[in-house]
Amino acid sequence: MMTLEHERGIKWTRRALYHVPLGKLKELVYSGDMIDAGEAFRLGLVEKVTPPGRVMEAAMELASRIIKRGPLSVAAAKKVLNRTRDLPLSDGLELESDFWANLTATEDMKEGARAFIEKRKPEYKGK
Repeated sequence: MMTLEHERGIKWTRRALYHVPLGKLKELVYSGDMIDAGEAFRLGLVEKVTPPGRVMEAAMELASRIIKRGPLSVAAAKKVLNRTRDLPLSDGLELESDFWANLTATEDMKEGARAFIEKRKPEYKGK
């Protein structure tokens, strides 16, 4: 029977295969050694390290940059990135192309193009 901690460990090691060189991953898994935030960042296991007590500030700053983008395009990008990771290149490119084609007919895409031509910030509505 697997414990919750064991299940978390399996999920962590599976995800780590995408980021950490196999030799280093084996060392960490086999030894059970802990690593600090700097080492996790260097290995690509985390995207950012913040000073103590500043994690919410950093998260809000990232969120404020993302929210300025079209919500439909951000949602599509999220789906494409999540779904294509384990697909062959041709299948991933086809899926990405399908999502892009669906976005071209949206009001947000038209607004983005108009805003670019008019040299202003777009006002996306999620439509």
